[in-house]
Amino acid sequence: MLLKHLEGKTAKPILIGTWSAAAWAIRFYEKNGYRVLSRPEIERLLRRYWSIPERQIETSVVLAKSDQPL
Repeated sequence: MLLKHLEGKTAKPILIGTWSAAAWAIRFYEKNGYRVLSRPEIERLLRRYWSIPERQIETSVVLAKSDQPL
């Protein structure tokens, strides 16, 4: 699986950003050990690592591997 391959290539946390309405994508990542972060964490990380408009920040989520510290 591509996701497992990518996870094995880095010791750094992997952050996944997607639309909050993309329930199918969120379920996929949750089934693979990721969790949706809290709203404050989401906003902080989106502003730090993504260049997106405020409206997109409001309608997005960020997921991270459950066992990795951020």
